[in-house]
Amino acid sequence: MNHSILSLIEKTRSIGTWSLDVAASTCDWSPATYRIHEEDPSKRIRLEDGISYYVPEHRSIIERCVQEGIHERRPWDIELQILTATGRRRWVRAIGEPVFEGADLIRLQGVFEDIDERKSLEVEREDMLRRIMEGERIARLGHWWWDATSDAMEWTPGTFRLHGKSESLPAPTLQEHFAQVHPDDRERLRALHDRAVETRTSYTAEFRLVCGETGKHVRSEASPKHDAEGDLVGFTGVSIERTNEVQAQLRIEELNRRLTLALEGARIGVWDWNLITNELIWDPRMYGLYGVEETEFSGAYEAWERGLHPEDRTEAVEKIQRAIVDRVSFDAIFRVLWPDGTVRTIQGMGDLVLDAGGKPVRMVGVNWDITEIVRTRAELERSNEELVQFAYRTSHDLSSPLTAIRRLATYMQQDLVDGRLEEVALNVAAIEKRVSAMEEMVLGILNTAKADLTTVHPEPIDLGALLGDLAEDHRALSEEMGVDLQWSVEVPEPPCLTRIRLYQILTNLIGNGIKFADRDRAERWVRVTATCREERLYLTVEDNGTGMPSADDGQPYEMFARFHSGVSGSGLGLYIVKKHIGALGGKIRYETSPEGTRFHLDLPMKPSTPLRADHDLR
Repeated sequence: MNHSILSLIEKTRSIGTWSLDVAASTCDWSPATYRIHEEDPSKRIRLEDGISYYVPEHRSIIERCVQEGIHERRPWDIELQILTATGRRRWVRAIGEPVFEGADLIRLQGVFEDIDERKSLEVEREDMLRRIMEGERIARLGHWWWDATSDAMEWTPGTFRLHGKSESLPAPTLQEHFAQVHPDDRERLRALHDRAVETRTSYTAEFRLVCGETGKHVRSEASPKHDAEGDLVGFTGVSIERTNEVQAQLRIEELNRRLTLALEGARIGVWDWNLITNELIWDPRMYGLYGVEETEFSGAYEAWERGLHPEDRTEAVEKIQRAIVDRVSFDAIFRVLWPDGTVRTIQGMGDLVLDAGGKPVRMVGVNWDITEIVRTRAELERSNEELVQFAYRTSHDLSSPLTAIRRLATYMQQDLVDGRLEEVALNVAAIEKRVSAMEEMVLGILNTAKADLTTVHPEPIDLGALLGDLAEDHRALSEEMGVDLQWSVEVPEPPCLTRIRLYQILTNLIGNGIKFADRDRAERWVRVTATCREERLYLTVEDNGTGMPSADDGQPYEMFARFHSGVSGSGLGLYIVKKHIGALGGKIRYETSPEGTRFHLDLPMKPSTPLRADHDLR
């Protein structure tokens, strides 16, 4: 082959020649070889230079080939990567063989072929196949082909894996594939496939495979393939495992059922407001929270505004509008006014839903009734305030007599030394008086604790017998004060109440009537009457004593409230009465004048839901 033809081949096939003078370690490259290496053709190349063009990970391979060619006279034909003079990686095919003169090796010679484009395509194809296989593994899917003529199938590794079969096994026929489908799904899948063959249309099927202990849920999508004449030759398809999705859907349905039960149990309503159309969607629980029927709700945002309490409407509307403008969550507490006048306190929360451009398009949220929580919190705050007051007044009222007792004890010690026994007797009497005051204070504190802690179950109470016991308990004080205790009971059956609470209520009211009797009256009395009407027990405790302050400000029911000087007492009596009345689900009011005081009690004949303790009769 002459030189011109060889040069033409080098240009058309990107093939260059080379030779190595073994003795001199110098290389002779053809122009094409320089081009492949992107090297200056004037540069002289030595053996070590030629080897240095190979990438580090392939350099030892070419070195071994050269050494084996020199010492073992072995040819080579390999594909390696070089790093060109411009720094670009390139795949080449390197072929070499030893050349002899007689028995002597005089040189190595061979060719370089630029295979970078082919190699890149091969790498790309292998990478694509690898990605497809990895995608099949990750997505739990497999591809398949069914030959309509032979009934044979071809499966990718993903399909073998999906069916729980080894890739070393041959792919089954379509009928063998049907045999692995769950019996309850098999005939349906077979009929779907047969109809697709008949109509030459695509189909999608959901079915279960029998493999392993639990089986798998699969969705298969198939498309028909035709030859040049339009005849059906088979179907190509993809099968996707949906076991996790099906199980997740079942879990979601179960969670939705539980969520619905939780929302119903907690009386939480869900709402969805379309900011574009102004449509407001409520779930059934929302209507109950706002005291309206579904047919009465217009489904517009303004309907929500109208349901707000007039005093809270402005603030609630400003908060929800500000949440939209600032793109933050909505969180507000407001009152709603039911059509029948009932007022309830609602906690509302909502989050914005944004479109692709970040514009708010919806707000989704929840409402729940916190009326009882607000009421309990207010009562707790009031109780805390009372506790602080209680601690202060108790420490003061207990420390004062203790200080006096300590002072009197000091006097007594000195009087005993000086022999003044009459002074000692007077001081002992004074100490006894102060101890009695302390005993009354401690008793009041204990009764206050009982008012909060009493958990005795209700029982039928004989009011006549109870009032008789109370008369006996107050006999000494009533005789001392000259007070006649009277009572009248007109109740057809015994009320079922907590006895200790009713006893504490009456003993405090009767005791106050006796203690604050008007000594200027010739006749002094305390009268208790009991009547029943419409399942309610009405008790009246009245006296003709010195009277009380007006009930308008509620002060008499406060802790440590005292209104009469010169009469001992803890100041806790009416406070205790009020607590017991509230615990029994009753109401109390009183009226007072210079002629005396009359308390009116309204109690259930049987246990009922307690009313608030501060809900007086008007």
